[in-house]
Amino acid sequence: MERALPCAKARCFRAEDLPDNILYLPEKPRHEGTAGIAAPLLRKASGCHIERVLQETSGNKKLAARILGIDLSASTRKMEKLGMPAK
Repeated sequence: MERALPCAKARCFRAEDLPDNILYLPEKPRHEGTAGIAAPLLRKASGCHIERVLQETSGNKKLAARILGIDLSASTRKMEKLGMPAK
């Protein structure tokens, strides 16, 4: 990017200013890469975050869902999916 910017034809940097080997990179399938490795870590972090918010709200699921920015049914589904007790 740093080398492409001086080559830009206008003040704005556009996609066509990129070299062909970058502009036309082969598309990788979504299942490759580190997503498979990151998914369990994200699930664990998500579960820990939900547990922490529930502790802060003294188990008030409705308030916890509001703090998490999701509706109560989505929060309940997520908790069930993570195997969290339904207190």
